[in-house]
Parts: sequence; structure tokens; C-alpha cells
Amino acid sequence: MKKLTVPLILMLFAFPSKAQYIPNGSLEHWHQLNSPIFTYVPDSNWYTLDSQVAAIGLFLNASDTFNEQVYQTNYAHDGAIGAKLWSKHQGAPDTTFGIITACMSNCRDSIDFAAVLAGADPLDALYFVGGTPITAAQRPGSVGVWVKYYPNGSDTAHIMVNVLNSSGAVIGTADSMLTGVVNLFSFIEPHITYSSTDTSATLQVIITSSPLGVNAAKDSTIMYVDQISYTPLPPTGIAPNSHLQNNVECYPNPSTGIVYLHSNSSDKLSWQVYNTSGQVVVHKTLAAHNREDLSYLPAGTYFYNILNSRGAIVQQDKFTIIK
Repeated sequence: MKKLTVPLILMLFAFPSKAQYIPNGSLEHWHQLNSPIFTYVPDSNWYTLDSQVAAIGLFLNASDTFNEQVYQTNYAHDGAIGAKLWSKHQGAPDTTFGIITACMSNCRDSIDFAAVLAGADPLDALYFVGGTPITAAQRPGSVGVWVKYYPNGSDTAHIMVNVLNSSGAVIGTADSMLTGVVNLFSFIEPHITYSSTDTSATLQVIITSSPLGVNAAKDSTIMYVDQISYTPLPPTGIAPNSHLQNNVECYPNPSTGIVYLHSNSSDKLSWQVYNTSGQVVVHKTLAAHNREDLSYLPAGTYFYNILNSRGAIVQQDKFTIIK
């Protein structure tokens, strides 16, 4: 049994394939667990650390309290319900856990009890099994999540992805890290890096309001989550951009923040710009000629998609802002 370890791989750009929802990725449907604690979890094989404690009750005494950390909420990007993840200190009389990271995943969280008996902290003995079954044709290139984030101080949220082969070995990973406040729902889309050409069989998505591990979370960090999906890679042998046409000219590159875009398309196009954390920083409709002032953005590299009136990606590229 192995604990979850993933590198920090941030999104480069979205793939032009149609996004597919993970079962109950809309987070509209929940059910209640009531032993030994009361907690709600999303339907369709979504799990939380709350539900793990409710299922085993191993570390709770009769006099202990446990502060629920994953809630259904009416703060949603789309639909009526989303999820609220709240890192909380488990205070007196229950001081077993300290501050626990709120965690929600489409794979079952489990604990290596042998490691715990040998002296390991339960959070350090945490690992994940199972996930959403996928076919070879559904091999994901990225996973997308709409989020809002309110960290306590320097806390960081994570959207972690594992792709497993039929033997359960990890063949692809991603971890998109959020730093700083995200006041409006933003689309975060970590790109998956593969280490093997084995056929993919299972997709694991683990979303945490703080880093996993002992004393890794900060008390009262809050994360809102909604509309979880994944985008399959293009068919083998087809480059992601091979069929895209350059409908929009974007210059200068690099720039000091002023960017010009000229379109030769009669279609109604829109422009999506992402930072290296996968957050959408610009999303607007384009005219034939555009002057965009992005000088408010930090210096660095940005990636963009041009979408047609049907929402399909027709062009992808990147540009750099220097200051």
C-alpha cells in the first residue's frame, strides 16, 4: 500500500476534445451518513475524510466531537448545489487530529493501519484506491474544476489527478496548486503528464483545501468546488493542434501588457487566457480588431484558446508579458 505522491504539474492549455463529466461531477446529489458522526457526502462514489471517520469511527471516543469539513452548499458555479471544503481544527475534547485538511475525492481514502500501529500519524498513512473507470478512448488529457478559494495566510489548495492502468499502477499525474484568494468561480484545468503508454483504466481526482499531511493545513481555509469534468486526449497520432487554423493574429510577443488581436473570421469568436496555474484571467468576446490592456497582470507566460460560437477551440497559443 502506497501513500499518494504527485508532482506539481500545471496546466499548459486546454485540449480541443469535448469535456466529459465524472459521475455526479455536477455535485447536485448528496446523501447523509449518520454513524458515528453526521455528515453529507456526494453521491456516485465520491468520498471525504469525513465519511472515512464516519465509516470506521476508529479514533473517536464517545465523548469526542468531530467538526464536519465537507458540506453541500448553494454557492455553485452552475446548478443549485456545490461543495464547500473547510480545513478545521478538531479541538477539545477531541484533539486526536489537530487541524485536518478538507478532502473530497472520487476514489476511496483509506489508512494503512499497520503504519499507524507502528507509530505513523493517520494523515501520513493516508492513501487512495479505486476511482472512475475509463476506456482507452477516454484517456484524459486534463481535468477541469470550477473553484473559489479563501486561504488562511499562505495555505494552498490542490487538485490532484492520477490515471491508473488495469494493474492499478499510476501512469499519469497532475497537481494544480492554488495560492491566494480566488473571489470569483474560476476554471482550473491541470494537464496530465504521462510516464507510460499503458492503456488507462481508472481516473482518480483528489481535491483538497490545504496540503495533505500532518500539520499541513491552516485552520479556517475554505474552498468552494463545482462542475468536475475531464477532457480526453485526441486520438493517437493526431497532434492536438493539427486541425486548428489561425483565425486570430495576436501581437506583439513579448509585450509589456498591451496586446493587439485581429480576426479574419466571420464567426463570433471568444478569447480565453490562462495563467500557469490554470486559472482563467481573461474571457471575452472578440471583435475584428482588438486592443487589450493586460498590464495589470504579473509578468510571465500566459496561454490562450480562441473559441468559436459553438464553444469549440479553433486556435491555441501563448504569449509573454515582460515588465
